[in-house]
Amino acid sequence: MAKLSKPYHVSKLTSPEQVDRMFEELYNIAGTGGSGSGGGATGPTGPTGPTGPTGPTGPTGATGASGPTGPTGPTGPTGPTGGTGATGGTGASGPTGPTGPTGPTGPTGTGPAAFNSQAHVSGTQNLAHNTLQAVNFNVNDFDNGGIHSATVNNTRFTVPSGAGGVWLFVGTLYFTVPDNPEPGTYQWGTRKNGAGSTLVLQELPLSPATEATICGSVMYNLAAGDYIEFIAYQFTSAPVVVVIQPNFTVGSAVKVG
Repeated sequence: MAKLSKPYHVSKLTSPEQVDRMFEELYNIAGTGGSGSGGGATGPTGPTGPTGPTGPTGPTGATGASGPTGPTGPTGPTGPTGGTGATGGTGASGPTGPTGPTGPTGPTGTGPAAFNSQAHVSGTQNLAHNTLQAVNFNVNDFDNGGIHSATVNNTRFTVPSGAGGVWLFVGTLYFTVPDNPEPGTYQWGTRKNGAGSTLVLQELPLSPATEATICGSVMYNLAAGDYIEFIAYQFTSAPVVVVIQPNFTVGSAVKVG
């Protein structure tokens, strides 16, 4: 009768090779047992031995195909706004727009101060022979700017401070010539600053016992402080006194530029 080459203790089988060896011997014994006469029945299968230890892991198989994409998840909350970036450079100027309508006219401004004056003689004044005489204007008709005084230096029309420029002077001399057998010469003019030369406005040869009026005008370019006087003059071959008559002997001054 065949038998195992050695006793096997299942609990002591520590490797797959030992297990395989044991089963191989058992198989051989079972195969040869049928050679006897009449052959006995095959004995029952022995108990299954314990599971051997797990062999080493085989290589990783090929990656399978990707599954279908899942549905998109809900949108997450908006993050905080970032800080303001630096200001960019100024762009090119756009085209000029159309001109707007003209606005309403503003109020009239105040013009420069007016400078003008007029004065006259209220009583007679004697005009001596062959003498330049400034006429005393002792009544002011009007005076804007302080040009003439009827009481202080009333022969003068004076340019006020800040009023330098072009001035116009107009004068009228009304006088009477006494009875005299000889004709004479009579002049009416202006004089600047007392010592300047006389500008003759008009000269008349008159007969005795005559009333006459001489008128004239002149322009000066003056500085502040300059003054103008109206001058009368008479010359007769036989000296007499000519009388300057009141009310009609007038002097005036106005700044024109």
